[in-house]
Amino acid sequence: VGDELCGTMLDDFDWDLLVLLGDSRHLIRDRALVRFRGDARRCPPHSFARMEEALMGMMEGDNTDGVIPWERCVGGMLAAAEWVSLRKTRGDEQQGLEDFVDGVRDRAVQMIAHPEVRVRQACGEVLGALAETCGPPIWNAVASTLLRNCEENLELDEAARFKAKVSIPTEGNAQAKDMVHDTEGWKGLETSMIALDRIVRGCGQKLVGDQELDALINLALRARTHPNRFVRESSMNVFTDTLDAFSRATGGGQAAILDLAPRIAHSIAVGLEDNWSQVRYASAVCVRKLMTSMDFAVEDKEKLFPLLVPRMCLNRHYVAEGVKLYSLETWKVVMGTQGKKWLSQLIEEVIEYLEQQTKADNHAVREASCQTFSEIAVKLDESVIECYVVRIIHALIDCFKDQSWPVRDHACTACSLIVEKFPLIMDSPSGRNCLQEICELWLAHLADNIPSVRENSAKALGRVVKVFPSDHPICGIDRMVEACRALLPSVQNQKRDSSRYGTLSRETHFGSAHKIARDNDPELHTDQTLYSCGSLAPKLKRGGGCMDHGFSRQREPWEESDGALRMWRRLVEANPVAAGALLPEVVLLTKLDGDGFAHAPYFLETLWTQLGEAIPFLDKISVAAVAPEVTPALKSSQTCGHSLAESAAKVTQRRLQRAINSSN
Repeated sequence: VGDELCGTMLDDFDWDLLVLLGDSRHLIRDRALVRFRGDARRCPPHSFARMEEALMGMMEGDNTDGVIPWERCVGGMLAAAEWVSLRKTRGDEQQGLEDFVDGVRDRAVQMIAHPEVRVRQACGEVLGALAETCGPPIWNAVASTLLRNCEENLELDEAARFKAKVSIPTEGNAQAKDMVHDTEGWKGLETSMIALDRIVRGCGQKLVGDQELDALINLALRARTHPNRFVRESSMNVFTDTLDAFSRATGGGQAAILDLAPRIAHSIAVGLEDNWSQVRYASAVCVRKLMTSMDFAVEDKEKLFPLLVPRMCLNRHYVAEGVKLYSLETWKVVMGTQGKKWLSQLIEEVIEYLEQQTKADNHAVREASCQTFSEIAVKLDESVIECYVVRIIHALIDCFKDQSWPVRDHACTACSLIVEKFPLIMDSPSGRNCLQEICELWLAHLADNIPSVRENSAKALGRVVKVFPSDHPICGIDRMVEACRALLPSVQNQKRDSSRYGTLSRETHFGSAHKIARDNDPELHTDQTLYSCGSLAPKLKRGGGCMDHGFSRQREPWEESDGALRMWRRLVEANPVAAGALLPEVVLLTKLDGDGFAHAPYFLETLWTQLGEAIPFLDKISVAAVAPEVTPALKSSQTCGHSLAESAAKVTQRRLQRAINSSN
């Protein structure tokens, strides 16, 4: 078959090609459709009736029992849409075409609730293609039927959906047979909405003022909170394509946009905070279309800013890459160079919205909220932000106690940037309690089980000691040096059989937490942490205001020393004299037995990385004095078998040698 598809085109139409259009293999069907687009142009007028009869037979069935494979039906419908487009563009013999279009259209409407999703999708594509070719008559013929189908199935109860759901093999899972998913059993609701949307897209501005289009908009408004995420996505697409149609209309389009915008703004806002990234993305596309369609009415557009701008701002940091990048571009398109101005004017609305989102069930939203808080606090003028600093910090502290480590990570960094910019406010009576709590959280997270959290906590402490006096009781360098001194030797208490993330069951299982254990042990893969779709972070609860962050385990001593080393390197950069006094304690750690516990290679990597990065800030004479003690351990680590530790040791040896040479 492959050789046949790739062979030389015949002068006359190859009727065997229709068989390939219904092949069970997707690739063969796609290739056949591409070939059909070219070969059908050579079909002579006297064969038009034969072609249309054959295509209708593929869709309607010509065997004894009337049952046709869904692949054949899909191939016939897609080819029929191509054939109608070809006949329209040729402009010659049009006899019989209208009857054929009616037959294809009616068959697509009839099969819009077919149990096979690919058939339903093909129906929507065909109706959209027919609308693009034939215009409003397609809308007039099918809109009422499809709208009625949507209305009847929009609010089905679970029992009705269970009767309509497609039976899926459950491979021994008896409970799944009695379950009905949010996306199942809606009897073509989703694809009916998609078909209507495709027809609107095909007809475009010709539908301005149509009453049934207004009925579709009302339907989409009701569907904005539908339990089926595909229906919610379709409702956003309806808004987008309707706005596009109105914006291209030469008469009455602007008035239609001004009438539609306030009706759909709240629905778009709901979509911009949907938990499903596809719905959020469709809403991001819609909000850009709304904003750009209203460029002719700036005042009316700006009236929508208090509702939409906070959500547009947050989505620029959303974890789903498509949503984030599209929202960043939308911000540039809509705001231009006025972004700071509008955020400053709407600061109360933005802060209130972000506070709400730090309490969202979706960890990705909490992450984005922390990043947005950090951005607006750092980039907006101090006069705009200073009265909100304590409110922002309170919200971030809750996120700092989150079970999801990416949320803790972003909250950690956000807190440090805000404290660095507003030290006087944080050291005032209204902010000192928050400062004390944040500082304790930073110190506690130096022993976090996630390396990036330890690293960012160390960076935070190194950042804030620069803005407070050395003898400050909370964040002064003197206190931090003593805290670091207390944590550095903890690794000496590490047991040989340590586990990477602790020994208790209620911990943050993330990444390779159980790699040391047996990968095929069923107990390790049953009733464990749920992971979110579209993110690598676990689906965990938000913070509850306690210091154990929703899980409890003993700290691993090596993690305390690991965090202390990261902190020491940052303190050395901030104050080389005060932190340099800890160099002897760091040198003692180089004498650690590299095979003493399971995670020694990871610790050695941190040790050599931090020591190497600290060397340029330290007194060269002091570095040269400890070089003889460090060199044997450096050489040993270069052959330890752990590539990252070996690389870090080699880099540190070169830096150490340069420091020795410069001290002579």
